[in-house]
Amino acid sequence: MTDKQDIEKFITRLNKLNIRLSVNDNNRLKIDAPKGTLSDRLRAELKSKKTQLLNFLTTQHHIKQQAHYAKPVKIVSRPDKVQASFAQQRLWFLDQLAEHKSRLYNLPLFLRASGKLQVAILQKSINEIIRRHEALRTVFHPPEVSEKEPYQQVLSTLTLDVPFTDLSQIDTSAKEQQIRLLATQEAGHLFDLSTGPLLRLHIIKAAATEHILLFHFHHMVFDGLSIGVLLDELNILYTASLKTISPHLKPLEIQYADFSEWQRHLLTGDYLTKQLDFWRSHLKDAPTFITLPTDHPKPTNQVLQGARLQFELNSELTQQLRELAQDNHATLFMVLYAAFAIFLARHTNTDDLVIGMPVANRSDHQLESMIGFFANTLALRFQPDRDLPFTDFLQQVKKTVVESLQYQSIPFEKLVDELNIERSLNHNPLFQVMFTFQNAYLENRTLADLTLTPLDFEQHEAKFDLTLMVREYKDKLVGIFEYTADLFEATTIQRMQERFQHLVQNIIKMPEETLAQLPLLTNNEKRILLTDFNQTLEIFPKTFMVHQLFEQQAEKQPKQLAAVYNEEYIAYGELNRKANQLAHYLITQGVQPETRVGICLQRSLDLLVCVLGILKAGGCYIPLDPNYPDDRLQFMLQDSSATLLITQTDLLNRLPATNHLNLCIDTDWPAISTCSDKNLPAQSQPQHLAYVIYTSGSTGKPKGVMVAHHNLINAYYAYHQAYNLENIHSHLQMANYAFDVFTGDWVRALCS
Repeated sequence: MTDKQDIEKFITRLNKLNIRLSVNDNNRLKIDAPKGTLSDRLRAELKSKKTQLLNFLTTQHHIKQQAHYAKPVKIVSRPDKVQASFAQQRLWFLDQLAEHKSRLYNLPLFLRASGKLQVAILQKSINEIIRRHEALRTVFHPPEVSEKEPYQQVLSTLTLDVPFTDLSQIDTSAKEQQIRLLATQEAGHLFDLSTGPLLRLHIIKAAATEHILLFHFHHMVFDGLSIGVLLDELNILYTASLKTISPHLKPLEIQYADFSEWQRHLLTGDYLTKQLDFWRSHLKDAPTFITLPTDHPKPTNQVLQGARLQFELNSELTQQLRELAQDNHATLFMVLYAAFAIFLARHTNTDDLVIGMPVANRSDHQLESMIGFFANTLALRFQPDRDLPFTDFLQQVKKTVVESLQYQSIPFEKLVDELNIERSLNHNPLFQVMFTFQNAYLENRTLADLTLTPLDFEQHEAKFDLTLMVREYKDKLVGIFEYTADLFEATTIQRMQERFQHLVQNIIKMPEETLAQLPLLTNNEKRILLTDFNQTLEIFPKTFMVHQLFEQQAEKQPKQLAAVYNEEYIAYGELNRKANQLAHYLITQGVQPETRVGICLQRSLDLLVCVLGILKAGGCYIPLDPNYPDDRLQFMLQDSSATLLITQTDLLNRLPATNHLNLCIDTDWPAISTCSDKNLPAQSQPQHLAYVIYTSGSTGKPKGVMVAHHNLINAYYAYHQAYNLENIHSHLQMANYAFDVFTGDWVRALCS
């Protein structure tokens, strides 16, 4: 027995004692009881069931509010051609548009029947249900030339052909495998909407007292609440046939085609205007697409390949959620909906999102006992303010849910048309994420002396990019993330599930915390991000500098080609000797550790000589692109406090006059070449500056970034490890030398 059934029976007991329960204005449980009727035992029961009673009565209150806003169903005259309902119309068009027929809107119902099954009586009972409910005998035809919409045809008779497979004689492992294979085949069956039937039943005999019932319906004629109607009537008819008595089933007051016609008459005039006015206001300027953090880009055409991940919220956590709901005069559904909205807002970094919510849409009592496609979908908009406490946001969610339920009569399909929402082939209109909550999910049912147990088989298609389904099983909650497998990897959904569960736990612990501060990342994710990803320590010679690594290469391979520019070539040995000569000369000009030396040259091999020479002399080089504007060059020279500038003669007239010494590499080289070409002892230490490079200045004035030798040597060893430099034979020096990429280029090329 489900929680709902248990509470209903308990309330019936109370009513017989003239004890009345209600919810007061403050959403507290109110008990009206004649004197002497509340025994100690009954008081204890009321106390233990207080949360469930409050949730049940609150839900019933909302249902009554919904009924107040919905007009009762009335039979109107049927035309010769009954148009499909709005919901059916949308599914029909989707079926026609699909390049390949899809089983997306197939509804499987797989049951294990334990006990002695009378197959013939079961078939007879099923066919009687088909006779009672016109929806199960309905097929659909395309509009004719003068028409715009498909219409439905109710077949006068329909007898279902029920395949029977006997697997009782094969061994257990092969049997289970064969059952799954048959279930997969049934779930993959494609219905023809124009010929029908739009339901199937395949009976598998697994043992003398065990059968598998593979029911299969198309959503055009069946929805979630139709399951309960089907099983209730099946039990009555099957039991009556076993006992050879007449079944106690009331004739149906209306049929689905009557509902279709009534719905179209209802949604006109003031009633339609009021419904539309609410949704226009609710969805004004709302985003129609949510940017989820997917692993793969969204394809041009909508892909429906789906997968599922199931998880559990244990009894302790479930009870804490119920208490949180009660403390805030809300329902368990509202608390979970609020948590999911926060979860999405944090993952998408948005404060405005629309989430779908299915509703039964059976506000009139006449619809409760009918089989058909009545379910509707609401597009609920949430605007979670990061600075808002969770409890305040929960009240916003409650208000949104209650108001939206009052205007649930307008079909989603008609709402999309009326609001002129732009359609796309690669996503659903208005929302792409759904949240569902079932507090009376199908559990074990009876069929005379048989026990029916639902069987779950993997679904391979997803209606939306992401759906969170929560089902209430007595004292615990079971959640299912259904997702489009072409967008998400299974590992990503696993992490999202863990985050959602972690978020729920923290909401319980700190309901007054702001939405932005509620912890989302799990402890494991925090450890990976903050600790594991930062374990980058590598052991390398910290007393070495990059120009010394270059010297080692020059000693090992002096004749090996070091660099090429146009038709000019230079070997390691020659490059090292020229750099040494320049270094010795610079020292005579006053260069010492961290002396700022500018380099303003055209691209040439001399550029490498100058960079290495400055570093060997202990100086700090400052790259200056001769193509920079004069003002920028002047600013960089002054801001860096450069005391020496290495340039060439034809650039002198372009350079600003400042208090620095100019050294022309072309005309001064004869003097430089007289200096020693031997390696120098280290003139600087790893903590001294190696170079200063200026930012672009796009956000203000250019800023000089100071890079020390130990930074550069650290970067080199990181390059060496990441790029496997020993196996690279050449390196393109593509970047401008005044751009920071240049430094990494020459260091990688010349030091390994």
